[in-house]
Amino acid sequence: MKEAVYKVTFLPSQRTVTAKRGEILLDVLRRESQQVNAVCGGKGNCGKCKALVAEGSEAFPLTLTESRLLTRDEIAAGYRLSCQFKVMTDVRVKTEDSALNSAVSKPPLPKASIREISPQVRVEEFSLCRPDIDDQASDYSRLMSALVTERPGIDRLSLLRRLPHVIRELDYRGRAVLYGSEVIDILPFSNERGIFGVAIDIGTTTLAVYLADLKSGEIVAVRSASNPQSAYGQDVISRIDYAIKRDEGIDELRTAVLTTLNKLIDDLCKGGAVSKERIYDTSIVGNTTMIHILLGISPERIASSPFIPTFTGGKVFESRELDLEESIPNSKIYIMPGISAY
Repeated sequence: MKEAVYKVTFLPSQRTVTAKRGEILLDVLRRESQQVNAVCGGKGNCGKCKALVAEGSEAFPLTLTESRLLTRDEIAAGYRLSCQFKVMTDVRVKTEDSALNSAVSKPPLPKASIREISPQVRVEEFSLCRPDIDDQASDYSRLMSALVTERPGIDRLSLLRRLPHVIRELDYRGRAVLYGSEVIDILPFSNERGIFGVAIDIGTTTLAVYLADLKSGEIVAVRSASNPQSAYGQDVISRIDYAIKRDEGIDELRTAVLTTLNKLIDDLCKGGAVSKERIYDTSIVGNTTMIHILLGISPERIASSPFIPTFTGGKVFESRELDLEESIPNSKIYIMPGISAY
């Protein structure tokens, strides 16, 4: 028999999604990035995940937990606890706290730029000898020999594929963008627009991103938003518990924060009038649990004695490895080291 599917319409946006018969409303709200205040992680203890069910509430009777945690006036008005309510018919629902959304805020820019800046990313100009029958060195060897950086190389296959075309298009003169000794991009010689970096702070309650000019140290733009993982629990213990006990718990938590980060970075670039392709260095800081979840690493061992994380040291990744290539396609990502499990 085909499984019944019902419509869930969010108010006031009128956006409609589908839910399986008997699916918990809180799971629908989380899946669709509708932020909800679920302090206890959906265990039915806090009574905070209220949602106004405008239509369809009668299809699922009030639970004892709802009778205990909701006031008579709230029940009369049509409020339900989203962690208790099951979708048994088409419903129309409005979350109780309209302020709890993923809206991007724009904090004021810092008054001072970074005083001392020594980025991993820098630009080096090059001019290559044209190949001929007497000089059949590879394009790769030709470029590496022209750079003054010690032991340069290209690790990105995508750039290696572009190399023959780009150096000829640039008439053998250009600017190599390097991350340490690795060439990560090649720009036209005449292109002197800045190179930029992004700093990301993944807090338990708030996400903040900063766009910085890597030459001057100027902070160009700042954006922040609530951490959408709050819908899964207010603290790290609640989120670890969710990640452990749900089959796809860690993926849900990770997707929630990545969706908001991509949105923040996109708005950051628009606000700073900077192309996302010009961002070459990204640093991310957060407590050990937040970083484990971001990387899709189970934080299970952090929660129990002797409280052992998978890692705490600094790590460098490509944006595609963290599913951030949509917003920072050319950037290396440095995960800053943690101090301990907590």
